Amino acid sequence: GRDQLVAAFKLVKTGRDQSGYSSRLTQELGKMQTAFFDYGEQQSLKKGRRALEQVYQRLTADFPQDPSFWTALARIQMTRGAYQQIVDNMPQALRHAPNDWQIYLALGIAQYSLASHGQAAYKSRAEASLNKARQLAPKKHRSKVDQYLQNLRRLR
Repeated sequence: GRDQLVAAFKLVKTGRDQSGYSSRLTQELGKMQTAFFDYGEQQSLKKGRRALEQVYQRLTADFPQDPSFWTALARIQMTRGAYQQIVDNMPQALRHAPNDWQIYLALGIAQYSLASHGQAAYKSRAEASLNKARQLAPKKHRSKVDQYLQNLRRLR
């Protein structure tokens, strides 16, 4: 289960695995994400997402320099509305990957969500994070960021 998956990632990330299993691990995580977002009854989905969240928490602790683990963790936390947790985690992610647009996007979305739920202080922070995400994002992804910026500007 979870422990074996994390152990396998440790072998791959530290270069101690020569089997080329790295792409297979990424595929397995992708399958888990799809399964726990799209299929099954609510309690099973919740349990699966929690297990996946724990895997990513361990992977971000062991490999904080890998931005893909941080953004995956944030996506999972968003499904349960854990926006404050995302806001609390992302500064650590940005210390390791200060130019990753997806981390800024996840942070901006979480801040936007908090602002839209009555925590007005997050509105300006969300705008700053989303603008930074837009600045760093490849052109083909800027429209996604622009949509969040437009929604943010509509907040009162």
